Amino acid sequence: MPDRGYKRFEIAMSAIEQLSKDTSASSRVSAAVAAMSAFELTGATIAAGESFEAWGVQYNRLIQAEQESTGDEIASLSEQDAAELIPSILASCELVRSIESDLVLASLRDNQRRIPQAEIKLIRQYPQWFVPLLLQDCVAETEKIEQSKNKKGASSDAVSSLPFFTLYLASELAIAEFLPVLLRGLKLPGEGAFDLYGDSIHDEVPRLLAQFLHDDIDRIDELVLAPSHNIYVRWCSAGSYKYLVRDKILTLEEAVQRLDRLFEATKVTDETGRPGMGHSYELSAGIVDVLASIGGGELSMIGDSPEQWNFIDDSIIGPDDLVSSVAPADPSRLTRELLALPATRIEDCIEVFRSWRSFKEDGRTKEYPSPVPKPADRPLPIPRVCQKLPQPEIAKPVRSDRTPRNADCPCGSGKKYKKCCMQT
Repeated sequence: MPDRGYKRFEIAMSAIEQLSKDTSASSRVSAAVAAMSAFELTGATIAAGESFEAWGVQYNRLIQAEQESTGDEIASLSEQDAAELIPSILASCELVRSIESDLVLASLRDNQRRIPQAEIKLIRQYPQWFVPLLLQDCVAETEKIEQSKNKKGASSDAVSSLPFFTLYLASELAIAEFLPVLLRGLKLPGEGAFDLYGDSIHDEVPRLLAQFLHDDIDRIDELVLAPSHNIYVRWCSAGSYKYLVRDKILTLEEAVQRLDRLFEATKVTDETGRPGMGHSYELSAGIVDVLASIGGGELSMIGDSPEQWNFIDDSIIGPDDLVSSVAPADPSRLTRELLALPATRIEDCIEVFRSWRSFKEDGRTKEYPSPVPKPADRPLPIPRVCQKLPQPEIAKPVRSDRTPRNADCPCGSGKKYKKCCMQT
């Protein structure tokens, strides 16, 4: 389905703006009527058409009476008549705005795998109007999942894709009010966070946490520390440290100290001091992966303590990976991985969506640009249905020969192995 325009919405907003100005009633009505003259009734709802026709009939009647009274064919409304007409025009415009807004939200809820360019551009143009609606919808979806999780054996209905798009818009438009909504969703048990935000959890949540919590890092740590939260949410929350170091919010030394504390605090030990039942080897590996990414291997206590590697899923990262990413001689010099990170704030979410193979363009699924071949046997990222990664094992994984984590993936995707097939 091609992107639709929302001209009626824009016309209604323009008329509402004119009616809200601090000018005479007759001036406001004239400007609003001029704006509404471009309103296209074809395709509009019956309610919008009837509302438009009602004030139009009233306006024509008042104008005709004024013309007959003054003998002037271009006579305008008196102040009294204009003031009488304003409520009708305003009610009609607000109705149109509401109807068209519902169409925008409905398009985002049931996306059909297309980039909603028209909807995003409209939200960019009128954020004051749309942001509260988006947040309200995200809260409703979160509550729906919460209720389904609280009912034993129950599952939520088909999940709306609106929260997925709102996450990207929140970063681009710097919507601070989205933070508590996001945190509530990230704290959902099981796969609840992925039900809301899909695979954006992996790559975008670290950016958003760094964007909105750079001045309250303890709240990021709370997400990592909470054992009730999804293991990958905790891992991705730790990933925000990459952005905090890259953006110079934290020094390398400060980040390493905090990550070491997180590593120690998230260990589950038995009476011998070794990993106990319920210890998350993957989370420990994720924290060490962040240490390696920021170049903190030489400063971390983990590299000097061989027994610490008993707590780490070494199919994800091993001692050699940490040693190869030691702190640079110049603490202000960033690792290549940090330099390759995207901007913390998403600058243009439409452009981000163009890189998703799950979105369609002109009715076709977008392929990787030539000459990069299509990755073989790799699931496509779909925004409303997350790729379910395996849950952590209780037993200690066995390290096996593999492609180095920072090497190019052998599948030909052009991505690092750790960002591609290592996770499949």
